[in-house]
Amino acid sequence: MLQPICTNGWIRFRTSSSGVSPIRTGIALDSAGHLVLHLTGNLNYYIGARVAETGYLRDRDREFTDKQPPSKAEALRAFDRTIAMVVATIRKQKAEDWGKAYTAEREPEAADRFQIFVRCAAHAYHHVGQMVYLSRELART
Repeated sequence: MLQPICTNGWIRFRTSSSGVSPIRTGIALDSAGHLVLHLTGNLNYYIGARVAETGYLRDRDREFTDKQPPSKAEALRAFDRTIAMVVATIRKQKAEDWGKAYTAEREPEAADRFQIFVRCAAHAYHHVGQMVYLSRELART
């Protein structure tokens, strides 16, 4: 569901040859690129590491502060791979799996797998809204 946002190219990243870089639009200080890195880390940890058992180790702070972030193309490829992993993980769930107990760092509210998938979807939706806002603000300037 989120993949077309990347592949259709309507989200404009401020990039340099070295990678994504923050933009300042007044209210929002995170670039769309950093939000993609953040969503990639979020889904890889909460779904990948904790449900699919991928072994992913998250460095959340680095998603926003990396001094050498990946290029736009690398960030989008990683995000696309992450979405594919989430979709595959959803497809592997049996009816009884959705109610299995769930725990993760910084996630006190999701008690089972169904809840973490819903929370991750809501989290992604929130940040997609921020990206749309950033895109519109960039179009105005």
